[in-house]
Amino acid sequence: AGGEPVAIRILGRDEWDSQISSSLWRFIWYRKGGRRLRLSARQQVEHQAYLLLLAAARGVPVTPVLAAGTSRTGDSLVATGVLGEPIGELPQDTMDDAFLQRSWATLAALHQAGIAHGGIDSSAVLRGPDGEAILGSFERADPVVEPTQIHADRAQLLVTTALCTSIERAIAAAIEAVGTGEEAAAPLV
Repeated sequence: AGGEPVAIRILGRDEWDSQISSSLWRFIWYRKGGRRLRLSARQQVEHQAYLLLLAAARGVPVTPVLAAGTSRTGDSLVATGVLGEPIGELPQDTMDDAFLQRSWATLAALHQAGIAHGGIDSSAVLRGPDGEAILGSFERADPVVEPTQIHADRAQLLVTTALCTSIERAIAAAIEAVGTGEEAAAPLV
């Protein structure tokens, strides 16, 4: 990628061994709806790359996949372009209400594309060069099969934006984006 920053996630044997129990727990927890347990590092990075490509094809602002595969030594990797700065690294005053609304709109677009992020935090939401909200870090992403996945994503975005701005501004942006009814993030907070 001609001088542009790249994020590379490598799943070697040691990292994969440490993640298998977490993956197994998630599989059991979300057992409804036909979720599949990905037992190999290769399956996991291919799944992550596939969901990023699917989201991008459906118009969701996400980090672009540059490469995915397995090395000769058996390590699996996915490389994505870095299109902005994680909101956790930005000064609070650079995140205005318009950016908070764009963050919620990006998450809604991801859900409309049939994808749950599963791991929204201050490193997964990026502010792009033009102020757009971009999602990255799809390690825990899955197709949406349960409403609880959408609720969990909303709760994670609410908490993340509250930690990066203020509780009042985060709640106001969440209410404007999803309302206050049962479909809001409140059941999980």
